[in-house]
Amino acid sequence: MTCILISKQEAEAALGEPLGNAQTGSFQGTISCGYQPSSDRGVLISITSGVAKADFESLVNQAAALLQRTPQAVPGVGDEAFWLEPYLSVLKKDVYFRLTVFSPDITGQIQLERESDLARKAAARVP
Repeated sequence: MTCILISKQEAEAALGEPLGNAQTGSFQGTISCGYQPSSDRGVLISITSGVAKADFESLVNQAAALLQRTPQAVPGVGDEAFWLEPYLSVLKKDVYFRLTVFSPDITGQIQLERESDLARKAAARVP
């Protein structure tokens, strides 16, 4: 099965290595998709439809409190986006998605840049 908003090739480019087939699932209205060759590296995305802007902002604030971090606004990605390392949360129309590109070799600003690039592609596919 393939991911809805990102392709295997895009995930491979973001991670910088070949990946196997996507692992997908769904739970309570959220679709998840991941390319994870090992427990310490991969590309994961979760997608939820029907999310209002206020609800998106509330989810970001809840995550920030849980992670004890300040959300960093990421302009130019979707309608609104915030980075809470290691996740980039994006709202495009009424679709909320959260993605991460993770590896011991990809951290900080490099991680944010790769996630932002991938998120722009994913946001462009939101109907």
